[in-house]
Amino acid sequence: MNILDRLLFLFVTVSVLGTLTTSFFSVESNLQVIGFQDMKDLKNISRINVANNKAYLLTHNNTDTDVLEYTYNIGNPELFNTFLHNATEKNINVEYIEYVNIYKTILYNLPSILFLYVMLKSLSNQSEIFGGKFSQNLNKTVKSDVSFDDIAGLKEVKEDVREFVDILKGEDKFLKMKCKVPRGALFYGPPGTGKTLIAKALANECDTSFMHVSGSSFNEVFVGVGQSRVRKLFEKARKSKPCIIFIDEIDTLGKRRSKYSEGHNEHENTLNSLLAEMDGMDSNDNILIFGATNRPKMLDSALMRPGRFDRKIEFNLPNLEEREAVLNLYLKKYPVEGDIKVIAKEVSNNTFQFSGADLSNLCNEAAIKAVRNGKDKIDLEEMNNAIDYILVGSKRESSKLDSLDKKTVAYHESGHAFMSYVQKYVESPCKISIIPTTKGALGFSMSNNKEKKLRSKNELFQQMAVMLGGRCSESIFMDDITTGASDDLDKLRKLARMYISYYGMSDKLKNMNVNDEDLSDKTKQIIDTEIQNLVNEIEAYVLDTLQNNKDDVHKMAKVLLKKEELTGSELKRILGKTLENKINLI
Repeated sequence: MNILDRLLFLFVTVSVLGTLTTSFFSVESNLQVIGFQDMKDLKNISRINVANNKAYLLTHNNTDTDVLEYTYNIGNPELFNTFLHNATEKNINVEYIEYVNIYKTILYNLPSILFLYVMLKSLSNQSEIFGGKFSQNLNKTVKSDVSFDDIAGLKEVKEDVREFVDILKGEDKFLKMKCKVPRGALFYGPPGTGKTLIAKALANECDTSFMHVSGSSFNEVFVGVGQSRVRKLFEKARKSKPCIIFIDEIDTLGKRRSKYSEGHNEHENTLNSLLAEMDGMDSNDNILIFGATNRPKMLDSALMRPGRFDRKIEFNLPNLEEREAVLNLYLKKYPVEGDIKVIAKEVSNNTFQFSGADLSNLCNEAAIKAVRNGKDKIDLEEMNNAIDYILVGSKRESSKLDSLDKKTVAYHESGHAFMSYVQKYVESPCKISIIPTTKGALGFSMSNNKEKKLRSKNELFQQMAVMLGGRCSESIFMDDITTGASDDLDKLRKLARMYISYYGMSDKLKNMNVNDEDLSDKTKQIIDTEIQNLVNEIEAYVLDTLQNNKDDVHKMAKVLLKKEELTGSELKRILGKTLENKINLI
């Protein structure tokens, strides 16, 4: 509720309460209303007050004090004027007064007040649209308090941005080499990988102003608003230089223009204004502009060319060593039981494809769980519980399965885990559970992942075999199949399509990347047929593997039904090391 809303609410409340109060305590409530004939017959009238079509009659009875006793509603003005003429001849004092109830007057004019309020509200909204709040945010420009020491990992990225420190600090070694000084860079990569943190650390290292805006704040339906905001941004930057401009989610502002567009829509005008401002920056302006996006392919080519964003710096998900460094950094902010380095090393192995933001959230979740479990420090157990919570959700102890469903889930997860355990090109399971979770899973089989850049044909095939292991295990041990494999089948379909049409590992489409929408019907039919043949081949392979090892799968499911959870070490004791990584070739 803004100030206009509060003023209107206060105005109306006071008016209503005032009107009710004055009406309740009004003098008129104690007066006797009389007619014209009764008024003519009164002998002791001392004074007559006329106000608002009413006559108030004051009398005196053996006293010198006038008393207000009667009121008369004036119906016929001519007849009443004759009465007043006669009254004045009898020396009765007649006064024309005005009784004003300010609260009633306000209520009477309330429609006009509401109309005025709507107009003021509209003007206020227009002021905000045409730069009010945007300008206020620009005026909040502050110094960054993030340093490079607060950011773990990203070694190559830090090296790439270090030269911008020299640029803003006024070093002339670039000019001596006759090279053109870069004006900024585009940061791109998955969410949570540190793009904003690097920009803030750069601003802190250079001791400059840091202007952080979002690309969506430039988009408005009103013509000219986006262009105006772009101009205000760069005007403010020139007044605050040396300065760093950081535009987050720049893809909403710099989205690729359509080849069918006539160039007159508001988005294109705003983008053109940004391009012109970036071209208008001189090398001695001491202004750097950085953009960040998760979708670099959506950006317009004019924005990406050298002279605007001279550098394109990619941010990747942290590898094993970087995850360990990030965890060491974040865990130091919390009370931890045990050696932080040991915990960070252990947890980093189980957080494949976690971003820096994910790892920060992981530490916070572990702290929350430690408090809920009555602990005063984070330990390795709570870190592992936090990983499970993030990946699969919390345990739903209240949602127990009946005996048949529990048995089905046990054999389903045993099928996944066994195929993962015996195959060489996939990692062995580290945890198996048949306890339902808050994310909808009735059970899960979790494996660690290797830090690999390339995946072989055998590896992809065996990964798909793990996905189909649950469904095949149901068909063998339960003599039926259930809907529990729906998510597995969705993942299998996607990976099988990549195997055939993107990686070119199919016999009929060998060494061909046909991952394109503009395909002939014949090619689409071949792709569909190849996918089905691949899935059928995988199914036969999985069924054969499970049939040949029925006793081991049954043994695993029996223990899982009893304990409900198994760790990787417990699985090794059940199956033995001779079966692990036994299957080498397809």
